[in-house]
Amino acid sequence: MTRRFDKEFKIHAVKLVVEEGKAVAQTARQLDISPKTLHKWVADYKKMQNIVLSEVETSNQKVKKSANSKNASVTLRRKTRF
Repeated sequence: MTRRFDKEFKIHAVKLVVEEGKAVAQTARQLDISPKTLHKWVADYKKMQNIVLSEVETSNQKVKKSANSKNASVTLRRKTRF
């Protein structure tokens, strides 16, 4: 029979490994789960973090381009007034 774990349990387990630096094997033993399962959860967590960071970087680049475009327009308007 397959055991199911709720989201909070998975997050707790992953944080023990990622944020507190505990070993996967030791943490898995303490939580009575398979090390393979915990490795997968950690990999999924890191993958999601990379996706979020990528989206933030893309958003920041768009904001910078927009700001640069607006600054160029303001500079151009200032130069054409004189």
